[in-house]
Amino acid sequence: MACPTRFGQEFTFHQASQAQAFSWHAFDHQGEQWLEAQFDQQGYLQTSTDNAAGQLLEKIFQYFARLKPGFWEKQTLASVVSHLDFPRLWGLGSSSTLIAALAQWAGVDAFELLDATLGGSGYDIACAQTNSPILYQRRQNRAAYVELPYAPAFADHLLFVYLGKKQDSRTGIGHYRQMGLEKDEWINKISYLTIRFLQSQTAAQLAEVMALHEDYISEALQLPKVKDLYFPDFEGAVKSLGAWGGDFILACSPLPSSVVKTYFQEKGFETILTFDELFF
Repeated sequence: MACPTRFGQEFTFHQASQAQAFSWHAFDHQGEQWLEAQFDQQGYLQTSTDNAAGQLLEKIFQYFARLKPGFWEKQTLASVVSHLDFPRLWGLGSSSTLIAALAQWAGVDAFELLDATLGGSGYDIACAQTNSPILYQRRQNRAAYVELPYAPAFADHLLFVYLGKKQDSRTGIGHYRQMGLEKDEWINKISYLTIRFLQSQTAAQLAEVMALHEDYISEALQLPKVKDLYFPDFEGAVKSLGAWGGDFILACSPLPSSVVKTYFQEKGFETILTFDELFF
């Protein structure tokens, strides 16, 4: 189960009648440019202020060339400009919104583009294509998802806390794949908890589901739980989000949200978002 956030990324494609090359300019949520890259008319990288980002874009552009012969000969791009409306280090989907937007622009399947470039389950690509919570799964290695409403009555007991420990999703995916898990067993366990998550009527019920979920993932990945590492005295449940152990956590407690916010602030965590602040 996943929810798309209010925060996103906007792309503007500027055209020119006789473009011989094109540039990419990426700006953060404060309007500061963090990437400038130049590409030739075939989509090959020429220069970039961020090598990893430039190489990823080149990989995407060359996928277009392989999938659609003659694609670049037909382009009249002058530049692409992107703007994030959340801090880059938050890990809320700068890569997934990039994949989804470029796939839409090029007229290719976003999930196939993800498989050819970054890899991953694709749930975040699905989130980038909808404004509704979703139930997501892979069927025969293909993405499948349905939209569903999710507005818990106890939403004020859910807080999202930024840990300030930016995780690389590709590293997390690599670790998972190295584990050699018996996937069916774990998929069944997690799918069962997903239904229990959606059926929870109180913060206490949801906290119980979250704790079980953390137990399962900790055992499967052989990684410590974030609550054990940082919040052993927290009165409630803490669940890792995104690549395990970094980015944001979900905190659920029967205590008033003001008390919970104070708890995390006293531990040095200042970025705390409510359910309504983060989601549609």
